[in-house]
Amino acid sequence: MGFDKIYSYDNGELYPYTYHNAYVGGDAYNYIINGNYATAFFVLTLTFAMLGIGFCILAYLSKISASRPAPVPPQCTSENHSPAAENTEPVNEPVEDVKHEES
Repeated sequence: MGFDKIYSYDNGELYPYTYHNAYVGGDAYNYIINGNYATAFFVLTLTFAMLGIGFCILAYLSKISASRPAPVPPQCTSENHSPAAENTEPVNEPVEDVKHEES
């Protein structure tokens, strides 16, 4: 569609006087108008192509995540879950300076 606006222009000066992609009387104005139309069509094409690629990537990623099993959270038992294990605050106890005696 964009290439048609660029390469297919007829101002109707010759017989059979058919106008194709001609909007006003001047050739330069028609070329400017057709150039703007072509740019708009190319931008739309690029936008839809990028959206299509993005949807293909999303479909591929969802297919990968659906085939992978979900991670199983660890089971809470009395052996690995105690109130003392929940306390993760650091303990500020003084560290004794240990001197090594040489023999």
